[in-house]
Amino acid sequence: MNPGMYQNLYKILLKALGEGHRLVQKMKAKIDDFKSPKITNKDETVVDFPDQGLDESDPGRIATTELDIERADSEQIKDVLTDIEKIIDYGPQKFKQLPIDQQGNAFRNFKRFERKMIMAPDEGVTSLQKPEAPVLKMESGKPFEGEGLESLQKKFGLPKGSPGPRKSKMDQGIINLKRSFADVESSAAELGEEVDQAAKIEDDIFSAGRLRDLQNQAELRGVARALIIDDIKAGKLKNLSPGMREGMLNPSGSGLDGDPLDVLFRYYGPDASEVLDMLVKKHGATPDGIDLIKLDLKNKVDIQPDFEFKPRDIPMPTLGGKEGKIPLTQNEVVEFLTGVDKEGNPVSIKKLKFYNDNFDFEDYSADTQYYLKRFLTEEDQKEFLKNLPSNINIKGIFEQKQKPNFTIEELEGLKFKYKPKTEDPDDLVEAPGLPNIMAV
Repeated sequence: MNPGMYQNLYKILLKALGEGHRLVQKMKAKIDDFKSPKITNKDETVVDFPDQGLDESDPGRIATTELDIERADSEQIKDVLTDIEKIIDYGPQKFKQLPIDQQGNAFRNFKRFERKMIMAPDEGVTSLQKPEAPVLKMESGKPFEGEGLESLQKKFGLPKGSPGPRKSKMDQGIINLKRSFADVESSAAELGEEVDQAAKIEDDIFSAGRLRDLQNQAELRGVARALIIDDIKAGKLKNLSPGMREGMLNPSGSGLDGDPLDVLFRYYGPDASEVLDMLVKKHGATPDGIDLIKLDLKNKVDIQPDFEFKPRDIPMPTLGGKEGKIPLTQNEVVEFLTGVDKEGNPVSIKKLKFYNDNFDFEDYSADTQYYLKRFLTEEDQKEFLKNLPSNINIKGIFEQKQKPNFTIEELEGLKFKYKPKTEDPDDLVEAPGLPNIMAV
């Protein structure tokens, strides 16, 4: 039996808290119980997770309210965990019976909680910063010469003449967020050293169990990228955005040019993600291991006969999003909103039209709502906002808790309108650098 969206919430919570956390274990037990026949002998149950007293008529705030979790303090996070446990207690079967809008609300709040754990680990239950292991070149397997994650992030920074990074807590949070999604495709040995070191010094922030989770994610991400690259070069994986395709083939290390795990899920499907995770644990992420994984996929070793590991032409839609939209990277979202690329050069009208057509308000991998909120509400970002999606609900913007720093007329004027131009792009007026939102 397929636990559906409940399984996706589990994966988010696993990323946020690690497999050793009580709530993660409880949610896994619910999924295992859903998939397996009921155990009639109570003594055979290894771990019992009693429900906390579920009111079946009320799924709680996680499903019914858009929570501002990113701004929550440590006491409020405790309340959020209580709300999350209420959703966990529902179990896959009861959760699937909730209205689709409540399922979508729960998904978005789980993602906000995950982001909060990344952006402000000091206020949460555990830290989620990834270790800054060396970034490897997928083609050669060798590290970037003299460049760890930190130097790559600095290299990715602002063009000459742009405003420098601020030192606010939110900007530090953005740095942590970028680190958390960076493609750290290093070997098991490299991350294993971090694990051993954390275990020796009994580090409360980087627990050995949490780093093992990061190691597993890094290996899965590296293998996913290798298979995605093969399919791109073979012409099998199409309909990637220009930035996503380049990010898969030549990752910058910033995490802003797409995540192979998101591509794997959206283009290959949730079953492919689970199968690949199983094979990575079986064979590892070394070059020989990847070759064995390819053989197992081809010969369907320990895989359902009807399973096919191949990309679909049309990516899966986000929950609540429209089918047929091509996923954008975070870089591309900011390029559309500002009208300039990361070097400060004007973006072509043709590319802006592509971004507008595929702008997905529900895409949390691209952080579309997050960037929109910052550009609309933060005074020092106002001057950089040059485009809004043509289908954006201006009235809805003013109904939000945080009001925009724009008038209705100004926002209507920012809606993208496709007007083919004949001017040379070099004649266009260059915007005043990149916004602080991209500062690292």
